[in-house]
Amino acid sequence: MFGIEQHKAIGYKSKKKHTYIDVRNNTSETKIVEEDFKFDTSGEIIKFNELEARFTPREKNSTPGGFLRWIQEGTYIEIVSSEMSKKKMIKIAKSMK
Repeated sequence: MFGIEQHKAIGYKSKKKHTYIDVRNNTSETKIVEEDFKFDTSGEIIKFNELEARFTPREKNSTPGGFLRWIQEGTYIEIVSSEMSKKKMIKIAKSMK
């Protein structure tokens, strides 16, 4: 099982909801924050199809899965899995055109 996200690499804005809860006064406030996309350069460098991707494991132990992300022809692509091995994720990424 895995998910794929893709969007423009340049000029993309993400919207995130931030909810602040005040337990003492029994109130909450939700704000929508808009941020410019910035590619995360952390993680292990993986090269395929003349591209440079980054892989970050989900956990530091032997649990499979993680995040594989790269930019291809102006599009940001990210594969996320909690079950597939890094090797299988790279195989899928190589097949994407």
